[in-house]
Amino acid sequence: MSGPSSLPRRFEGTTSPSRYFAIGFGLTLVKLALDYLVATQLFGRAWSPMSYAITGEIGGLFALDIADQGFYGAMLTAALPFVAVGLVLTVRRLRDAGWPLWLAAFFFAPTPINLVFFLVLSLMPSRSSASYGSLGNVIDGPSTVVVKPIQARSRLILGRALVAVIAPLPVAGLVVYLGSNVLRDYGSSLFVGLPFVLPMLSVVIYGYGRGVTRGECLSLVWLWLLVVIVALVVTAFEGLICIVMMLPLAAPIALLGAMVGYFVVGLGTDRGHLGKVALLLIALMPTMVGAEHLATPRHDQFTCETSVVIDAPPTDVWRHVVSFSDLDPPTDWLFRLGVAYPIRARINGQGVGAVRHCEFSTGPFVEPIEVWDEPRLLRFAVTSNPAPMKEWNPLFEIHPPHLDGFLVSKRGQFLLTPLPGGKTLLSGSTLYQHGLWPASYWRLWSDPIIHRIHDRVLTHIKTLTERELTATRATR
Repeated sequence: MSGPSSLPRRFEGTTSPSRYFAIGFGLTLVKLALDYLVATQLFGRAWSPMSYAITGEIGGLFALDIADQGFYGAMLTAALPFVAVGLVLTVRRLRDAGWPLWLAAFFFAPTPINLVFFLVLSLMPSRSSASYGSLGNVIDGPSTVVVKPIQARSRLILGRALVAVIAPLPVAGLVVYLGSNVLRDYGSSLFVGLPFVLPMLSVVIYGYGRGVTRGECLSLVWLWLLVVIVALVVTAFEGLICIVMMLPLAAPIALLGAMVGYFVVGLGTDRGHLGKVALLLIALMPTMVGAEHLATPRHDQFTCETSVVIDAPPTDVWRHVVSFSDLDPPTDWLFRLGVAYPIRARINGQGVGAVRHCEFSTGPFVEPIEVWDEPRLLRFAVTSNPAPMKEWNPLFEIHPPHLDGFLVSKRGQFLLTPLPGGKTLLSGSTLYQHGLWPASYWRLWSDPIIHRIHDRVLTHIKTLTERELTATRATR
């Protein structure tokens, strides 16, 4: 069963754009105040608007400790009435605008996508107060609905499409420069907000006064991705390694943004409203970046641990953990592409207070020893980090801002556990800080890279220890 009759009665009816915005904005203010009071007064925790993005990184309520489960459980319970009211209002607003009701799924999209969707939907006129045609053809007369179908088109008008894609890029470029070079925030506004807003804006510009088809929207997304990649490379703003890493995140988001743009243009609004949407989207780009910076998001910390079994007792393994000779040149394709890899380790002094230097292809890690429990545990802080990679650009030598201070090791350790048969389980772990958002996505790249670095070091220690032990046994 489908259609309005299948929905609960509270979802029936319509909501005007002004009422939708007023109620939604008011509820947002109330919820912000309530969450702040619950967090600070009941649980003694800091809370800011960026905390809504942070909760998306917790990886499931039951994966947290008891204290965090209680806190986030309370916050979730407090949010449920607002979610219910907001969803009802969004369904009614979609019906009022003549949009498909399944677009209510954007209500649950992460920030800033849901915020952009809310503001765009607040601008859409009521179906009864605007002129609508099939797939967005503007019709004559403010009160008479005349269907003027757009014939199916699959190919872009290339010149018009290039204008639609390129026209917003100067503003977007300034916003990206502001966020990355001036404010030094590689946040969700850059990696989520802009890939959603810019394709939507391109679709609105392309379809202004003529409408747009689904096929044209899809083609615009691919053209947008191509133009943005070329622009990042030729302006020496970014390298190909990070562009490849970003594409799996940006491409689906760009497709969603273009889809919303399709409904803005294709399901009915006049040129005046399209102009308002375009201006809103342009204004949102610097606003998102500035608001995120003011919210001062915290940098999450994560731990990676890798282990290897060595056919030697801990006493023989220990001296190769503390320092080790040069590793062989890397054969791993990831390191050959430019990701930093370990070369050697040396130490000045012995015991707590000694300083270990682990030299990488991009420079040394400086590691003051905090725990020296021979031959069981070596733990150290990290006071200096080299760049995590040498970014590659086919035209220029570049050093993007995200190479300094955004992926930072904070602490590391080697744990040696004796095993039966005179063997040792050697575990290496790194506590690192992530300054890239959303961290849950970027961990898909950083965790495997760190594990491969660990594996390179641990395998080298294993080889040195077992080779030395074999040679010693042979001389006996």
